[in-house]
Amino acid sequence: MGPSFVIEKLEFQRGDVWLTRFIRGLVTFLVGHSGAGKSTALEALLYPLGLTTATIMPEVGACHQIRLTFRVAGTRWQATRSGSNPRARVSVRNLDNDTEHSLPVRSAKTGEVTAGALIQDILGLPQAARGATRLDLDDYYNTVLALRQHTIASAFLGGGKDEKRVLVLEAILGLWDTAPVWRRTPPRPPPASTGPRQT
Repeated sequence: MGPSFVIEKLEFQRGDVWLTRFIRGLVTFLVGHSGAGKSTALEALLYPLGLTTATIMPEVGACHQIRLTFRVAGTRWQATRSGSNPRARVSVRNLDNDTEHSLPVRSAKTGEVTAGALIQDILGLPQAARGATRLDLDDYYNTVLALRQHTIASAFLGGGKDEKRVLVLEAILGLWDTAPVWRRTPPRPPPASTGPRQT
């Protein structure tokens, strides 16, 4: 089981005004009729983390900035992202030691860390890979973190490729082996007995 993930608050900047919504309970339910904005609220909660496949609803795009404050394993973090410019950099700040990272949503250079990759690491979600299949934060989001309206009735676990869904579930359940197949060594047999032991 991975570290605890607790959302403290979500802030929206519209013009010069910051609006704050506190999440006070350990369990929060989003309920409402069709079109009430449940999907928009979920998107706004996770959008600051650097997701690249989330649909940008007009309400989210109208915000100058969206900021999420959360705790992972007791450490407080804050992620801030522009609503109006989804390609702008994401600010990820450790509130306990006051360090800040300004990270791209998509990497432009080989080896460049993205906001999603840092959040994935903070959350303790493995960057699992098998062959050409590699997992990122969006794969976890699309498979197990959110059920999409357009696929919930017709596709199991977000409707992604089978290889990604299987790898996500293996990683979440702790079944994914980090060692490449060629490095795995079979268990060694016990040493052969050379006869009775004399004392």
